Amino acid sequence: MLKLYIVLFIVLISFGSSFSQNLEKSSSLYLKLNDKNSKDKISLLEMNSIKENDKKTFSLFLKRDPVKTKLFAKGKDNVNPDYVKKYPLWIPITEVIGLHTGVCLFSNYVLHNDFAKISFKSVAQNFKTGFVWDPDFFLTNFFAHPLNGSIYYNAARANGYNYYVSSVFAFGGSLTWELFMETEPPSTNDIISTTISGIFLGEVTHRLSSLLIDEKATGFERVMRELGAGIIDLARGFNRLFQGKTWEVNNDTYSRKPLALNAYYGVNWNNYGTKIGTGVANGVLGFGLLYGNPFYDKKREIMDFFRFSGNFNIGAGQPPIADLEGYALLFGREKQTSKKSDNLFGMFHHYDYLSNKAYEIGAISFTVGWLNRFKTSKTSQIITAIHLGVIPLGGSKSNYVDTSGGKERNYSYSGGADTKLEFSYSAKWGLVTAGYNLFWYHTYVGIKGNEFYGILRPKIVINLIKNLGIGAQFLFAHKIGYYHDFPYINGRAYQAMLLLQYKFGDITF
Repeated sequence: MLKLYIVLFIVLISFGSSFSQNLEKSSSLYLKLNDKNSKDKISLLEMNSIKENDKKTFSLFLKRDPVKTKLFAKGKDNVNPDYVKKYPLWIPITEVIGLHTGVCLFSNYVLHNDFAKISFKSVAQNFKTGFVWDPDFFLTNFFAHPLNGSIYYNAARANGYNYYVSSVFAFGGSLTWELFMETEPPSTNDIISTTISGIFLGEVTHRLSSLLIDEKATGFERVMRELGAGIIDLARGFNRLFQGKTWEVNNDTYSRKPLALNAYYGVNWNNYGTKIGTGVANGVLGFGLLYGNPFYDKKREIMDFFRFSGNFNIGAGQPPIADLEGYALLFGREKQTSKKSDNLFGMFHHYDYLSNKAYEIGAISFTVGWLNRFKTSKTSQIITAIHLGVIPLGGSKSNYVDTSGGKERNYSYSGGADTKLEFSYSAKWGLVTAGYNLFWYHTYVGIKGNEFYGILRPKIVINLIKNLGIGAQFLFAHKIGYYHDFPYINGRAYQAMLLLQYKFGDITF
């Protein structure tokens, strides 16, 4: 799985710059076309560079309809926001059943896993036993299952179905697997995690894959774009192959929101306790991206703005996936309070996965949030954000292992609340950011008690040349645990990273 993400990382670096340039060019052409007072004329070359969906849309540009062209420039359309043809419902249903069958057969006859030796008797037993909390590894429950859920979700999304119908597939795929495709009892935590986090990862990967796909591209560029889109969104890559879209050249376009991406490589020191400069160093490959503009005044689409970041460890015995974190706007409203200040108020869907030797934190959460951008000058601005919400399901590494949960599980299932605070200041010389996450967990399954995790991550990047910078990032983690039958815990862990970063687009919106 780590190899797939490394390939994805390379693909994003390869094409990220062209994405930003093409989006910026298209946006300027749309504005130029829509401006009645502009004395500039749209040349034939520029007109050809605007990717129209069909002749009707093209005729709107020729007629210079001020209302309809304005709607088109804002991402509206009269067919489908992704221009994906809707295929019969039986196709994604068959794909989910086929995926289940293939995984089960491979697990049974190649890997010889006991859970895949299903029968009518095992299915009947699952219905009799009912749902339980399973003892699987942290990586399995808070990453692998959400990844599976995203494939169920995108089986429908790639066949032209919207967010809501695709969400039903995430739930249905998880439910049928739990009841019919394992000899182990169906899992409560799997249903929740696979469905809710699967929806989040599914829509994120679907929208990111749309940025890679270019139906007009040919040759090596087309191969790399299709390969990259297929790695990001496996279900979409599979469907495009069998729909004949992988090699078909046409004028179709897909919904493309602004994308800002930074990618970096660093050396990270996981310190022993609070002793700065101790511990073994390891390499880190990381990225951070922003999709969409939260401060653009228009009618919103669900998850038309999200941010997502990840870090992957290389060596030193650390878990391959250090963290995957993100949040997406479900619904909200913009408000400009002055010429210098813009705001977004809304409800957000969050996904958090953090793992190292000191702690493991997984969380599904929904928050109400407020984002503010304040322009301090023509070349600098401050962006702040605050989120307050609830965690219906979370997991945290336990200092006191509940052996009744099984030998694989070293964490508790919990629920609670979280707070996220974000700050960034950008200027010509570079960028300063800081984020603070506070998680409160009340145990569902495990050692009874309450745990608080606080994570502070300041970062500074100084520009060396255009888009390339050098910087440092620090992580300060603090855990306080109160338990019914065990001693109180107060622990800390520090990390320090030196990094070289390259950015595509405007990471500060």
